[in-house]
Amino acid sequence: MCVVDGSAGALHVDDDLDGLVFFGGFGLALHFVDGAQELVGDVGEDGGTARDPTAAMAKTAAHYPAPQTYPNENHEIIAQHLSQARKLAGSDLFQDMAHRCIISPRFPLRVEGIQYPGKIIPTKLFDNLYSIGQNQVSSQALVTSAGIIVFDTLNNEDEARNLLVPNMIKLGLNPGDIKYIVISHEHPDHYGGARYLQKTYGARVIASVNDSTASLS
Repeated sequence: MCVVDGSAGALHVDDDLDGLVFFGGFGLALHFVDGAQELVGDVGEDGGTARDPTAAMAKTAAHYPAPQTYPNENHEIIAQHLSQARKLAGSDLFQDMAHRCIISPRFPLRVEGIQYPGKIIPTKLFDNLYSIGQNQVSSQALVTSAGIIVFDTLNNEDEARNLLVPNMIKLGLNPGDIKYIVISHEHPDHYGGARYLQKTYGARVIASVNDSTASLS
């Protein structure tokens, strides 16, 4: 149950409310107050909060973000590929297909509102596989008898050094035991920290020809 105080611009949410609530596509800050959560305003670009929750609504319609466009779009081919993707996805994978093939390329701000750079709680997923990445992009560590295999290395050296490595340590894993780094594909957010891990811990990098060319360029 939510109680909105229009004069004070505050929203109180009961303890038993479980889930994520989006308000108009702009960030909102929640604080715990006597067992409840209080919405104090929207989140600024610097991470601070504004006391007026209507501030984000002050801009005019002319300044609203528009769907992403591409200069060389071929609408006929796009329609063909989307039709094929929808058939392959079926009903069980339709939501994932729509997110990746429609929402993500057309509405990147919406995706960034959910898939933002942020710290995670490093977790044992199952057996000897651990999640050691961040909210925006994943990285996993597989512990074997011959050492640790790391799958993908986040965006850059800074994230590898200050997120991936500390996440391993929190899980009781020794970064010095990394023997191999597997790059899943040649996007920078997957190979960005590979060079740091390779230089620091002597790990060997495994990648396709395209991936290795991209990561070394």
